[in-house]
Amino acid sequence: MPNRHIVIAAGLTLFYAIPLLLGTSYYNDDIFRSVWSYYGWQGDGRPLAEAIYRTITTGDVLPDYFPGMTILALILYSAVSLKVCEYFIGSKGIKAIVLSLCFLASPFFVSNLLFRYDSFFMVLSVTMAITPYILHTNKISSFVLSVTALVASLSLYQAAIALFICLSAIEIFMGAYVKKENYKNITKVLIIRALTFLLGTIAYLKVIIPITNVSYYFLNFNKIVPLTYSGLETVLNNYKNSYILILKLLDSPFLYPIAIMCAAFVVAVCVMCFRSTKPLFTFLTIVIVLCALVTFIPGVGVYGQNPSIIPRTIIGISAASFFCLYALCCSFKRKWLWLAPAVFFYFTNYLFLCASTNAVREDFRYAESLATRIVSNLDRLNLSKHKEFIIDGRPQHSGVMESTINIYPFMNNMMLDTFSWGYDGGRFILMRNGLNDITYANNDKRDEILLKANDKTTLYAGNVFAIYLVDNIVVIRF
Repeated sequence: MPNRHIVIAAGLTLFYAIPLLLGTSYYNDDIFRSVWSYYGWQGDGRPLAEAIYRTITTGDVLPDYFPGMTILALILYSAVSLKVCEYFIGSKGIKAIVLSLCFLASPFFVSNLLFRYDSFFMVLSVTMAITPYILHTNKISSFVLSVTALVASLSLYQAAIALFICLSAIEIFMGAYVKKENYKNITKVLIIRALTFLLGTIAYLKVIIPITNVSYYFLNFNKIVPLTYSGLETVLNNYKNSYILILKLLDSPFLYPIAIMCAAFVVAVCVMCFRSTKPLFTFLTIVIVLCALVTFIPGVGVYGQNPSIIPRTIIGISAASFFCLYALCCSFKRKWLWLAPAVFFYFTNYLFLCASTNAVREDFRYAESLATRIVSNLDRLNLSKHKEFIIDGRPQHSGVMESTINIYPFMNNMMLDTFSWGYDGGRFILMRNGLNDITYANNDKRDEILLKANDKTTLYAGNVFAIYLVDNIVVIRF
């Protein structure tokens, strides 16, 4: 008989994900895979993700298994997350169940869940990143399993490693205030977590990556900054860009639950320091946790020369909401004092999940209708058999997407990209709608052709796009 609490936690997680599971469309890279049915994750340094899918399919092409695989990952996440929260709370019950959703209920993680093909292993990566916290730290076997889980997390989606780091800091507070352990035990646990991170990262970089056929894209985005003054400037600029994106949350309806949670957190800190037999030590551990969160929420990518600073890489932000709600659970005896902020925060996330799913689905339909119109005109002009194309400019997004971005400005960093200059989404969505194996002209030729197109007569000119033929290359200009 399954544990009743795990069933409730899984039900809560699946209910949260219902709008996405039932309503999502093809999102960014999904469009490519829907045409060519390729894997491609090994090139991104995610060999375990590719290995799992290849084991399931036993073939060279990839079917669309959504939402089945994502549902399985969400159920596994629920079981592991619940156990992690029970470890931090120190008991089973409603507090652990409510907190268990926290690692997924992040406005930025919605962009991870929107992927049909990738969402499965992105959820699985988060699950593996928090798994070490359900293992006993005083056993060698548990230490080995923790390192293995961390390597698995990195091999699924590297950005989730930030969660492991942030939780190790929160564990300091747990040891000091909840378990009332001495300095020696707290330091011992912290050293074990540091060794787990160090060995897991080394194993991934020095064992897994060398036997993985990674792409130039992966190598370029994972170059560590040099230990120079210019390297320091790069890191500071990466932090600046990360927090510019994070602070966009305050320009949206998330301002209200964040403000309430922060105010409640300040009160909770005062209560905990008042109750503690070592108030200064308690306050110091909270400050340490906050400093660690500020440092590692943007992820370890900020220490790279060319990081991809987008919402789906800032997975560590969920650790901040977890720590805030965890502190409320530890300090307030009245249930409503911690439950009300949690419900309000989750509800705000749920509404954004609904809005973003609907916006992306509507944007995809709009892009599909544009592609259908383009292919229809190419057929009429007898140009659909041409192989070389150029897309110049980008059309407006759907009205639903524009209104969503207006309310949630950070959605601008998460929206569906199809017809956008030289982005491959344009040619793949044209192939989804009837064209065969078209390619883009290279960058040098592109500039020359676009210059010539200015002097050419349009073969078709509508209210959204125009079609040209220049040196046997089809130009679609928005």
